[in-house]
Amino acid sequence: MKSYDPTLTYDPTVKLSFSGGGYVEEYRAQNPAQWAKLDIVLTAGAANTAGTVDLFNFYRSSSIVFDPDVLNNESAFVALTGAQLWDAGGGDSVTAQCTQLPYRSLFQALGVASIHIALVRMIASIPALNPFSPSIDIRKKTFLGGQVINDINPSAFLSPDQFQVDRVDIPLNLVVDGETGLYVTVAGALQVITLSLFIDRYKKTYGGASLKQ
Repeated sequence: MKSYDPTLTYDPTVKLSFSGGGYVEEYRAQNPAQWAKLDIVLTAGAANTAGTVDLFNFYRSSSIVFDPDVLNNESAFVALTGAQLWDAGGGDSVTAQCTQLPYRSLFQALGVASIHIALVRMIASIPALNPFSPSIDIRKKTFLGGQVINDINPSAFLSPDQFQVDRVDIPLNLVVDGETGLYVTVAGALQVITLSLFIDRYKKTYGGASLKQ
């Protein structure tokens, strides 16, 4: 391991340092061509009408704490697929998966890392259902119980001359860490919503601080 070079698998903008009593690894992309991307795929069940699920929020996710705002009876992580399943029974369900790695691995990584999302590309498999009408809620819930909610209307970002009716780009300036969640509503049975998260910087800490600091 003496010859191991951690910079070989990362962009040259990565910096590995010792700060605040722990190791800090930081990535900053200079232009969109260098942005990292994570794809979250939300798949609705056969009887789903409008199921709301919460993504991320490591400290207070419905995977850990019962949350009446999301589908009831969430079954937490499905170990075999690495997915997250919210199930109210009878096909009223939504499953979340990550294309690049098991979803629960991503979820757990946010316990020690923070990412900055510069853009979300939202793609719907059944655009006739008007999937961009429900808002996306950004909720910050601290481990002490404090909460801040901001909502985004995806349809507001559709351009009048846009010819692709199945997708919309939503520019963001959002730091996601252990206290941040995205509440996304999936409308319609068998609807598949893909959220492509474009990340221009992240910070992975071991005893350090988040991007907000």
